[in-house]
Amino acid sequence: MKTIVLTLVLTFSLIQLTFSQRGKDGNQTISASGTIVNTYTSLLSNATVGSTSISVASNALNGAGFSANLAQGDLIMIYQTQGVWAYLNSNTDYGVNLDWYNSFAWGGSAVPIGYGGSGAYQNAEKYGTVRDYSNAGYYEIREVQSVSGSNTINLTCGLEHNYSVTSPVNGHVQIIRIPRYNNLTINSGASVVTPYWDGTTGGVVAIEVNGNLTLSGSIDVSGRGLRGGLVGTNSNTGTNVAHTEGPGNGDSYLGSHNAVQGGAYGESIVGYTTEYTALYVGYGRGSIANAGGGGGIQNAGGGGGANIGDTAGYTGKGIPTPGYTSFWNTEKANMATTLSAGGGRGGYSYANTQNYGVSPYVGPNNTGWGGNARKENGGYGGHPIKYDAQRIFMGGGGGAGGSDSGQGGNGGNGGGIVFLTVYGNITGSGSIVANGADGQNTNLII
Repeated sequence: MKTIVLTLVLTFSLIQLTFSQRGKDGNQTISASGTIVNTYTSLLSNATVGSTSISVASNALNGAGFSANLAQGDLIMIYQTQGVWAYLNSNTDYGVNLDWYNSFAWGGSAVPIGYGGSGAYQNAEKYGTVRDYSNAGYYEIREVQSVSGSNTINLTCGLEHNYSVTSPVNGHVQIIRIPRYNNLTINSGASVVTPYWDGTTGGVVAIEVNGNLTLSGSIDVSGRGLRGGLVGTNSNTGTNVAHTEGPGNGDSYLGSHNAVQGGAYGESIVGYTTEYTALYVGYGRGSIANAGGGGGIQNAGGGGGANIGDTAGYTGKGIPTPGYTSFWNTEKANMATTLSAGGGRGGYSYANTQNYGVSPYVGPNNTGWGGNARKENGGYGGHPIKYDAQRIFMGGGGGAGGSDSGQGGNGGNGGGIVFLTVYGNITGSGSIVANGADGQNTNLII
């Protein structure tokens, strides 16, 4: 399955904004690879529309290429990474939902999500869809009026959006100091990058250029966005028994709080392990928001993460690789031409006969494959995110592969964000890249 995880935001302003100190950091030439030009901190308390003061972990924001602490006339970006609410426990009518308002307390021995009350198959396409984006993805650029103490930044203009870091959801809001170059040159072989997103800061390159940007090297945030799922406890093994599609008829679940039910989800705009634990999920095939689901039982691959895309017609299976029509259609009629936005599905479960069936082709979920009958138990790809001009998102993390023998691989990180404000021209043959990273290969070599 093809997996596309890309977040790339370019802002080429055509109006004269009232930033009073554009170009204050002078002309800059980047000659080294892996150069970081931003500094980062986190928001300490909720910020509301109209506020002209924010509380942060540290307002120094020195280092990188900055020669002094944050001061009047400097520029910052405020960005909320996460905090959406998703449907996690519902049948096709969304009859019962599990979200931040209804933390359905199962306890340690609860039946994992994926079975309805009577064992009916739960709709995988609707599982994990976004119910409410809340403040997630909101961002804005603000000039600094002053700083006070070590934790307060005062702004020249009030905020346009609300930002949340406390109950009912921690949106993991970060503050990014933006260099204000006059002209910027990135030489061939040089690159500008961001620190990896660590759950608090990172994952974003933000630059202002008053004059011209000459880009002969690269600005690259690939694999520095939302984190992939981590391989942990071995999951249950399956059986060599064919079944019809769906957890209610087989041996893989969409979601569970129990690691034995499948690989770990990737990180999403809902959150990561802390948030998943609070919601009694985190393991299994299902996709939450734009994260890929974990590989199902037994040893299936994790799903790929996602970003902005067409939310209609999502299947969680991505785009089948072209040129293999006959193979794909053995899985399901018209599979080869059934395309879905969002991440790609993970690979099939364990089979011990590599070249089973020559002509006619034999599809998955067949006892002749041995092992786990090569079931369609790969993690579902991340849900595509609805486009909103006021929001930007990092790419979702890929799900971890299923593992029953300690040989699984972690999911790949999603792509980060590049935010450029260039008032002059952009020239050069360089590149701006925000791809998702590949998942980790299995440790087992056959």
